[in-house]
Amino acid sequence: MLHTSLRIDGCAYRLDVDQDVVVLKSAILDAAGGAPRFLDFAAIGRGEVSVLVGPRTTVEFVVSELVDDDDPEPLPGPAGTDLGLVSFL
Repeated sequence: MLHTSLRIDGCAYRLDVDQDVVVLKSAILDAAGGAPRFLDFAAIGRGEVSVLVGPRTTVEFVVSELVDDDDPEPLPGPAGTDLGLVSFL
């Protein structure tokens, strides 16, 4: 089964299967081309999410196969932290 994830400025969200991705992409394009606006969507494990999107916002959609052992819980770490880029001194 395929599922869609959305990453906004480094924060990942697994989209609800009922989320209309075409409508979501259109809303992101509108916000990226003009004044910032809030983007509302449903994320598994996080409920209803509202994110401010503007011309400098980085957005990535990923569609992948859902594996049986996938955990729909929120990703670890505080929102906006990319754990892969954390360095220790």
